[in-house]
Amino acid sequence: MLEPDDEDLAHPAPLAAVVTVGSDQCFVVAHVDDHPIGEGAALLNWLAVAPEHGVCRMTARQAVRLQ
Repeated sequence: MLEPDDEDLAHPAPLAAVVTVGSDQCFVVAHVDDHPIGEGAALLNWLAVAPEHGVCRMTARQAVRLQ
């Protein structure tokens, strides 16, 4: 997971996936080769301890929206 101030996010098209939870939580997964949903329940464990970004404004290779 990337911190909100991670330098990788400064690139025009970072190698990352955005995961949103509801309408108010956003997380960024770094160096994604496979879609994050492929992690299954482990993705939820990652999000439990991941740094939250609040609002994400970036171009991402992949995205997941959880309700």
